[in-house]
Amino acid sequence: MMLPRPDECFCPTPTPLRPVRWNRLAASLVVLLAIMLLMMWLAPSARGSEAACAAAAEAVLRDHGGRVLPEGWRADGVRTVRVLGPRDAATMDHDPARLTVLIDDARRVTGARCG
Repeated sequence: MMLPRPDECFCPTPTPLRPVRWNRLAASLVVLLAIMLLMMWLAPSARGSEAACAAAAEAVLRDHGGRVLPEGWRADGVRTVRVLGPRDAATMDHDPARLTVLIDDARRVTGARCG
């Protein structure tokens, strides 16, 4: 069964597309490039912090390996330190500049790693 067609149907006329204004497009691309370069310049260098973390991990194992980690201990040259016990929950995000010190129930250092 077909429905009757109304005498007057609303059929909008298509609007013509406006041409791309190249000066606006070029300005947008320049702004985007400037933002990307600024973000790269402001981002911290991961290579230097990775080396500092590796050196701090070796120092922790050398100085405190198998011994009790003192309260208030701080690592030199590392931005973030995380001390994890055997039943502590940890996030799985990877931060190559973060030092993770593993301890047992008696707070003895059992390991150290970056990430």
